[in-house]
Amino acid sequence: MPSRPTGETSSSPHQPLSRPSLLRAAVAFLALLAILQAAASICLTRNISSDDGDGRAAAEDASLRFDVNVLRSEVGALRKRLDELEEGEADAEAKSNSVPTGVERNVSVPLSNPRSPVPPIVSAVNATAILDGPPKPFDSSSTSRLWLRQYARPYDIDIWGVKIKYVVRKAHHMQLIRDHVHREMDGYALLKGAIARAKERNPGEVPLVFDVGSNHGLYSLFAAKLGADVVALEPQMQLCRLISEAARLNGEDVAGHITVYHGAALDDREVVNLQRTFADGAVGTIARSTSGVSIGESVAARPVADFVPPSERREVCFLKVDVEGFELRAIKSAGKDLLGRVRNLLVEYGPPSRWVVANNTAEDGEELLQRMANEEGFESRLIKSFVWDWQTSKKREEMANYQKQRFKPLTGPDQKEIVKSMKNCSCEGYIWFTRDKDANLGIPATGNGH
Repeated sequence: MPSRPTGETSSSPHQPLSRPSLLRAAVAFLALLAILQAAASICLTRNISSDDGDGRAAAEDASLRFDVNVLRSEVGALRKRLDELEEGEADAEAKSNSVPTGVERNVSVPLSNPRSPVPPIVSAVNATAILDGPPKPFDSSSTSRLWLRQYARPYDIDIWGVKIKYVVRKAHHMQLIRDHVHREMDGYALLKGAIARAKERNPGEVPLVFDVGSNHGLYSLFAAKLGADVVALEPQMQLCRLISEAARLNGEDVAGHITVYHGAALDDREVVNLQRTFADGAVGTIARSTSGVSIGESVAARPVADFVPPSERREVCFLKVDVEGFELRAIKSAGKDLLGRVRNLLVEYGPPSRWVVANNTAEDGEELLQRMANEEGFESRLIKSFVWDWQTSKKREEMANYQKQRFKPLTGPDQKEIVKSMKNCSCEGYIWFTRDKDANLGIPATGNGH
């Protein structure tokens, strides 16, 4: 059913207000009552004369202040309940929009892996109904303005001198975004350099960027601001809404460059379950096995190559993959043709304990590093990340040689060693696969993104 424009209400007596609407009205009424009570308290204190009413004024004032505090407490409780109801409605809407009615689910038992930070919960699904035909871009018009007004909170940030607007669903997610940018400044520098080199290499052609696991869309918005076309793939419906709204807020020059897809990247076509239990929905992951308990939002998963139309033959100057443990399968899903056109690939890699949800092992991670070098022609490089810091603490003299260039080439034994380090520290690394072997990070002299 089409959403009603903001501020428009139904005139039909047969369409009662929803529970969130009634609660919203109650919150507004009690908040107004609290303001009136507070104003009455102030007036009473000022108007009762000191010679005959000091005691009475104090008593009346204390009584009114108590009433105000009670009202404030009631307002807080109602607001909390309202948030819970509206989040439930948003979850139900996302679930109904992501998988058509009638898709058959086969439910069984989850995998158990106490060391894995991501609960391996999956839905094995007969997905023919949703996966027939090519994927369709996310339709931002399906998001009501009321939902955006309620949940979309815009903020500004500067990354390497590029000013962008981004949108979060909860105010405290803003700090998570800023922590992410601080942690991945070198990744944004790589993206900026890759777009600049693509423009030099192919004058007159718009560079193409893929953002797989887009989250709040910071990489996508940054790339579009720099003039690249971006394909953004994100499994969380609510984050697709926020990315689309942020693109709109950044202007048509940005919005016209970003195509958002609501989906996940896997080497098979299937419908999987989305786990949204991290930081109130700021981070999500899918999980997969031959069996599992079906909970949460269901989402279509496809190979990355499916999101490239047959007519699209441009090189991909930058492919970013951050998919919470499924990166080995996501890279594989790009296929020979697309991967052969990728110039730079940045991956949040590991730790191996995360790969369990995708049925991958540490040996699989080592094998992929070797294949990317030996068969695909990439040079693998470790850039600043948690495992970089761990290696620096263990091998200070060796790592000092790489501090200035801010990357460490991974060749031969280094490929096995880096996966072993990730396993030992239980932390991820950022791996930069590049065909531009003479390229450095291209970090500008000014601009720090904070």
